[in-house]
Formats: sequence, structure tokens, C-alpha cells
Amino acid sequence: MASPNNSQSTPTESSPGPLQPSPLSEETLPDYEPTPEYSAPTLQTYHFRATKSKTSHLVPFGPSQSSPSYEITYRSTTALPIFNRNGDISISRTISVLDANITKEHIARADFETSGPTPWYPRATLSLRSAGETELRMGASDWRTWTFTYGSRSYAWTLRHVPSSCLELLSPSSSSSYVIARFTYGLAGMKVLAGGEVGKLDIFRDGLTEGTKGVDVVVAGCVVVIKYFEGLGRRYRNDGAAGGVLRAAINPRARKNMEVKFVW
Repeated sequence: MASPNNSQSTPTESSPGPLQPSPLSEETLPDYEPTPEYSAPTLQTYHFRATKSKTSHLVPFGPSQSSPSYEITYRSTTALPIFNRNGDISISRTISVLDANITKEHIARADFETSGPTPWYPRATLSLRSAGETELRMGASDWRTWTFTYGSRSYAWTLRHVPSSCLELLSPSSSSSYVIARFTYGLAGMKVLAGGEVGKLDIFRDGLTEGTKGVDVVVAGCVVVIKYFEGLGRRYRNDGAAGGVLRAAINPRARKNMEVKFVW
């Protein structure tokens, strides 16, 4: 009588044994670019409203006496620069005291440069009165990311489309990758009607945003970048549907602008 232990056949070349899981290697998953961190607490949120065709307002979310509002006016495209001393963009800060007295102060102006050294790329000069007549030179050498230097740190406004169309301010010279500010386009975005909301600006706690002057730098730089993309005809919005970014680059006549590149 055969032993019970001999009733089971041993694995041979014709009958392979049970499969063993293969160890995962580092090459199993692709490498992805590091994404910025978002753990810094929110300092203030502003709503960007298109009040009129040449006027916009940044209004703080919720009643707050310590957070000012900002009024942005744009130079008319039909007006000659010699008759307008406010620049391409003029920014004023408005503070309400006890809901009675309102103080308005002109804090900044911005001018886009139409000429410059080669190779030419979009540039702008930002003059800040609130920072002691400080002049900031902004530029987008890749036609997408606007960089500037304030104090001893360099900063960059970057356009992103994931998970939504937004502009993010970071400091490449900083050891951390925290986002300092983020402007997120609204449902209608740049196509909103007068009085509607273009988007919202979230300002996070950072060494730059601890004082009023630093917040002015964030607001003025953000407005410059928003106006730049609008001048290119890229009216971004976040309508929540697939292909929303693609439709945002289509003009009101529903004819695709063939000069817009969607792969950067």
C-alpha cells in the first residue's frame, strides 16, 4: 500500500510549481514632478470682481476691518499714453473704518513693455508706492511663468491647469515648496459679465505676506499676470466640465484660435 505522502506528485519541468510574486522594483512606477505643498494656513481670501469693463475690485471674504479692498483700473486701449499718467494698470487700496470713513490710497501702477533687449519676451515694470517707491521688474522668459525679485528672494507666478486653471505664486529661492498665493478662475472666469466674479485669490501665511507691503506685492503681481493672459485672448475659466480649459481658449464666435498652444 502506497504511503499517503507519495500520493501527491512533485513539481517537474512539465508541471510547474505555484507562482511566486515577483518583488517590485523602483522602475515599476514612473517618476512624477514634485507638486507644491499646500499646508500653509490661509491668511486671507479675496473675491476678484469685474465691476466695469475697465475697473475691477478685490474684495475680502467676509467683513473685516483689518483687510483692505483693492480697486484696479485699466488704461483704455484707445487712449494715448501721454494723456494717461496712471499706467496700463493702476491699483488703489481702500480701507473702511467703522463702516463710516473710507480712505483710498493709490499704491501701485504697472506698465507693460513693448520693446526691450533681445531675445524679447513679455516684461512689465511694477512701481509700488506703498513699499517706498520700489520698482519691480517682472518678466516671462518662457511666455508663461512670470518671475520677479523682491527683497532678497525671487518669486514666480506659474500657470497651472490641474486640478483647475489657476495661477500660483511660489519662491524658487526658498527651501520649501509652499504656495504663497493662488488665484483660481471662477465658473465663467474672464468671460464673466460686469459685476460678476472672475475668481478668488487665496493668500497663505508666509514671510512675504506678514505685512501690508508684501500683500500689496502679491496683489499687484497677480493682477499683472491676469491681465497679460487676458491680452493674449486666453480667457480661462473652470466650468467643471471636461475640456473646460480648451473651450476657454475659444473666442465668443466659437472659432478656435489656432495660435494658442495647449502643450507647453
